[in-house]
Amino acid sequence: MTGPTTALDDAKRDRQVGWAFQAMESVFRFLVDDFQYRVGDARVHQEGSYLSFVGPNATIVVAYEEWWNGFSAVVTAKGSGDENVWDLLARRDPDGTWPAPDRTRRITREDATTLLSSWADGLRNVAADVL
Repeated sequence: MTGPTTALDDAKRDRQVGWAFQAMESVFRFLVDDFQYRVGDARVHQEGSYLSFVGPNATIVVAYEEWWNGFSAVVTAKGSGDENVWDLLARRDPDGTWPAPDRTRRITREDATTLLSSWADGLRNVAADVL
């Protein structure tokens, strides 16, 4: 049986979606380095692929859906339900320039890093108490 790290390594080598896993891991690595998270599960699937980060207070799942070439991110804080990262950031900082969910589709690989970095920076700077 493969563990989460091996699953992530396999996902990063995938011909179709490996680049997305590389982006998700590098951008959200701060959770592991700064907030005591661990890399959880990594799944490659035709319906949508995802990478999870499990922390002491929350789980964050970053997903890439190849068929619409877009990303999403959900945070589940302990004792709370799921919340889309964009909704969380928009609620906490309505004047922020968070990419709206409809702007996360059909993006280029280059724009993907910018999008993911926006969410990661928002979590770190606007919603660190959730982490």
